[in-house]
Amino acid sequence: MNPMLFRHKNAVRIKNGLNKYILTINEYNRIDTAYIFNFGKYAPDPLKRDHFRYHAPFIYSQFPIFECDQYLFMTFHTGSLSDRPAKMFRKGGAVGEYDYDFECSVFNKKTGEFQFILQPEINQLGFVEDFEGGPAVWPKYVSSDGYMITYMYAHEFKAHAETHEVSERFKQIAHSLKDTDNPVIVRVKLKQ
Repeated sequence: MNPMLFRHKNAVRIKNGLNKYILTINEYNRIDTAYIFNFGKYAPDPLKRDHFRYHAPFIYSQFPIFECDQYLFMTFHTGSLSDRPAKMFRKGGAVGEYDYDFECSVFNKKTGEFQFILQPEINQLGFVEDFEGGPAVWPKYVSSDGYMITYMYAHEFKAHAETHEVSERFKQIAHSLKDTDNPVIVRVKLKQ
């Protein structure tokens, strides 16, 4: 697996390719270990290719990691280990759904609590948006002032308003959009 870079405040973070450490390089170019992952018996052996197959029962991260003052947002491959795998719709004209072998998770840096985020509904990943009744929210970016940023296509936003119980405000926004108004940016202030 390839190393991954991300930023938190004035530091650059590096998730090493073996999925064991997140290192930090501060503004003085000093390197330190910020986080250590211990997957125990579920850690894949980097020399065994079959440990990285889609349904393999091993845990590893291959998606971007996002960080704010209180949380790390991570998506992990869980393979066949999940007792409630996420369900996603097939794409490209294929009919049906499939088990998605990756799960969103959040680590509270202040309390040390880690938890997987259960899928709120089919074909959605992330946190339930419980203010306006919108679709699930998962970051594509976390700003330095603590906002989780994601986006979606206008036609998806409008379809959600038509098929779900949403607030009047959400309906008004959806009604004002054209299908070509892309992307719809969602900005969420994280609770402390």
